[in-house]
Amino acid sequence: MAADDQDDQCDENKLLLRNLLQHLVDAGKVQEEEADVITNEYTRYIDEVVAKDKSKYSDFQFSLNSVTDRIAVLFYDTVSSNKAFSKLWQVVKQVLVLSHGQAAVEHGFSVNKQVKAENSDTSTVAAKRLICDHMRVIGGLMNVDIHNKQLHVSCSTALQRYFTYLDDQKKITEDEGKSHKRKAIADEVDDLKSKKQKQTRPH
Repeated sequence: MAADDQDDQCDENKLLLRNLLQHLVDAGKVQEEEADVITNEYTRYIDEVVAKDKSKYSDFQFSLNSVTDRIAVLFYDTVSSNKAFSKLWQVVKQVLVLSHGQAAVEHGFSVNKQVKAENSDTSTVAAKRLICDHMRVIGGLMNVDIHNKQLHVSCSTALQRYFTYLDDQKKITEDEGKSHKRKAIADEVDDLKSKKQKQTRPH
């Protein structure tokens, strides 16, 4: 990028920052007297941090599949730990937590629909969703740590956990059946008592 283009981009970014600060001042999120301080900290950030490693910013690639390749992590690493940018960091944090729509929430509903089958148990849907989310975070199936000891233990005991689950479900079904049977007997006894009382009443 040519020097003139860089200067134009810098001026444009400063203008955007001033507009943002005005909105934050109007909303009561930033004190008006701090706006100039924040603008100066931003200028120092560009000159002292960004200028030293321009490729880190120009080649930055955002990724939903990576925990580290996110704009929040980039700013946290370069702004939060430097006291010279303390006011700027407060603004950055406010911007990062702003809602950018319901896309992430709607995507979650879409995933739930994909993993849900007829008569699926809620625990099954939750387990499948947990797996899908983990695959997304680590960047795909090929990035699973197959040497993880906890994973090996979990897999080796999976069948036993399944049998235990079946036993628990069987017990629940039997208990429900006994409960329904007791209720049916009690209802029948109450019905017979009611009929007997009607028969013994004087006419």
